[in-house]
Amino acid sequence: MSQERELLAQAEQGDTNAKIELGVLYYGQGNLVKAVEWWEKAADIDANAARNLVFTYSNPDFPVHNREKFLKWLEVLAQKHKDPWGMTLLGTLYCGERHGRWKYAGFSVLPPTNRDEGIKLINEGVRRTENGESAIPLSYDNYMDFAYSQFCRNGESKLAECTIKDIQKALEYTNKAWNLAMEAKEQGDPEAAIAAGDYASIIESLCGALVHRLKSM
Repeated sequence: MSQERELLAQAEQGDTNAKIELGVLYYGQGNLVKAVEWWEKAADIDANAARNLVFTYSNPDFPVHNREKFLKWLEVLAQKHKDPWGMTLLGTLYCGERHGRWKYAGFSVLPPTNRDEGIKLINEGVRRTENGESAIPLSYDNYMDFAYSQFCRNGESKLAECTIKDIQKALEYTNKAWNLAMEAKEQGDPEAAIAAGDYASIIESLCGALVHRLKSM
């Protein structure tokens, strides 16, 4: 019996792992329609299948590129499976901010739908990632996305409207972004060198805003 037939037999009997492996098999063959078909049969149960769907539906180079399905399975990944990577991505989209790695999705910027929930998702996703619960590491771009979500509204800096807690969290994430950018710079990443300079300026602005806010209390 071929691998495909064996996996099909197992998947049709309800084997979740077989459904995922069958999707991987079809993905490797370039049959993305069948790949997502089988991953969708497993995604409500398994986070890996949901994550595969998010990656596949978000890729503008794939014929199955689909905004609605991307968002549907991202919701499942983040809200049902509590996947740290999914939580940070969905949280960033909820806040209406899309910088760095989110640009690959090829979709127009989503309007802010629930900023408070977005911030909660980002912060919890980062906490879980830093506790080693995610296989996907965070880059300096990622941390800067999270910082922007704390003090920007619709892509514009709104420090005057931010709470002290917002500014402190933005400063925490920007510091982490700067440290990672400096590490990447030392490893020869030319974009990291530019980013580190930008982040240093943002840190200065955030510190100034925090001091001003504290003095006015």
